[in-house]
Amino acid sequence: MLGGTSVYRIVWKLNTDVLIGYCWCGESHEDIDPIAMWEWLLAHPDTHPTGGAR
Repeated sequence: MLGGTSVYRIVWKLNTDVLIGYCWCGESHEDIDPIAMWEWLLAHPDTHPTGGAR
C-alpha cells in the first residue's frame, strides 16, 4: 500500500452503506455520503496539530 503525507483512503464497511475515510495521519471518519466524506478528507489536514502526523 502507498504511504506518505498525501495518501487518503476510503473503504466500505462490509455489508453496510457506510464509508470509512482514513487520512494519512491515521485519523478516520465514517459517513454514508461520499461527497461529505471527501470534504472531510480534503479539509482534515487543516485541522492537524502543529508538529505534523501522529
